[in-house]
Amino acid sequence: MVQPKGNTHHLEPIVAISIAQRSAKQSFALSYFLYIKAMVVFFTQIAIARMLTPESIGIVALSSSLFVVVKLFARWGLSEAIIVESDKRPKLTDTIFWIRLAYVLIVLIVVLAFLPVIQHFYESHVVTIFYILLLPVLLGLFTEFPLAYLQKNLRLKQQGFIDLVTTILASITVVVMAYNGFDLWALTLYVVLNFLLPFFAFWIVSPYRPRFKFSIEDLKWFYHFGKNIFLGESAGMLINQQGDNAILGTIKGPVPLGFYSMANKLSSATQIVSISGILTASLPTFSLLRDNSVKLRQAYEYIVRNLSRLIIPTHILLGILAPELITFFFGQNWLPAVPIFRILLIYLIVNQLSRIEILFHYGIGSPKSIFKAQLLGLSIFLIFAIPLTIYWGSIGMALTLDVAFSFSYWFMVKQTRKKIGNSIWPHLKIITAATLISALVVLLTELLLPKIALTRIILQSIIFGISYVSVLLILEKNQLVEDVKKIHKLVFSKSKNRR
Repeated sequence: MVQPKGNTHHLEPIVAISIAQRSAKQSFALSYFLYIKAMVVFFTQIAIARMLTPESIGIVALSSSLFVVVKLFARWGLSEAIIVESDKRPKLTDTIFWIRLAYVLIVLIVVLAFLPVIQHFYESHVVTIFYILLLPVLLGLFTEFPLAYLQKNLRLKQQGFIDLVTTILASITVVVMAYNGFDLWALTLYVVLNFLLPFFAFWIVSPYRPRFKFSIEDLKWFYHFGKNIFLGESAGMLINQQGDNAILGTIKGPVPLGFYSMANKLSSATQIVSISGILTASLPTFSLLRDNSVKLRQAYEYIVRNLSRLIIPTHILLGILAPELITFFFGQNWLPAVPIFRILLIYLIVNQLSRIEILFHYGIGSPKSIFKAQLLGLSIFLIFAIPLTIYWGSIGMALTLDVAFSFSYWFMVKQTRKKIGNSIWPHLKIITAATLISALVVLLTELLLPKIALTRIILQSIIFGISYVSVLLILEKNQLVEDVKKIHKLVFSKSKNRR
């Protein structure tokens, strides 16, 4: 691999080996670490749920959600700009860095000015934790720079290793503190460490160091490049990045928010299927193939097919197993989270699939399509979120997310079809049919299974898996076999044509 020389902010070019092969190898390397990380996070959440109360979890979730506006205005396509354009613009990364620093200083001033307002609307614990989290959250905004470097050069294995180590350290800390009775403050420190540890670790390994360089031309380009990403991301973040928590916690208080937050966290178990590694490699892959329409369409269809085969059935299986999973792992006091989680299933599935569409349009330089789609979702969210939350609480918020994200995803897919002339609906129909048939088989055999929770979880998972694969082989055997062979070839074949 070509190493950066001179100006270390100039990201190294992709070497001339198969893009698909390199992307696949790095994706699966990252997925390996993300698999272990998902296990660590899942069992950490079990420990937290066993030792902390719904109120404590709700208070920290509400405090964290107050940063939605801070994160909102920080999204201007920073990572995407570095990945797509920094090779052509030597001063771009430095220009963005100093803009980000100015933004952080402005945020500090604004927060101090609005201190009386925050204290008026929220109880003392929420305000205290908000101020404890302020500096870590702001420092976390700078973690995007080294991460963009690693992702641009497909150094995803290194990213995954660092991510795993920092997660383990934070998890050990929160479990030990919670066990020793620190309760609310243990969870607060856990959030702090999840910002600070990656910040220091990724900057240590990154060759990029900010220089006193600034380009007005690059600033203008970044403004035009990022404005549609900002508008689209801002709409998505208001819905998806704790905006729902802020509304629910403000209207109904920390206890309902605690159950809602736990229902959302249960979905983290789906990360065990390790789709994040593939998604991380998708943006640079789409960017590199954007001038080759045939290969771009093939890459998009391949990613959608294989990820949807994992995303859809995994979430539906979790919905079936939710009562047993929550009782066995988290305890019976968390059972009120079950109906919330089941209603959130549509949102959770569509949200994951939407990430593919978002990365595709960013990769080909078409962020305006994402802005329009997420603006549609935001409009629906703003219309229904408050009234449905007032009447139905957590259930109302879950229904709002389902509807908003479904319409947003439909619009994204429609825009993608205009770009590359394909339709993924026939494939998604096959996956959905196979999933629903498998779910029906599990429900029909439910009365025959033993009552022991762990045994039921294992047996139902096996029955579901066998049924799902069997139906897929009936409905799309040739395509499934072809994709499996391609995955094996990409991951295990030796790279050629290295420079």
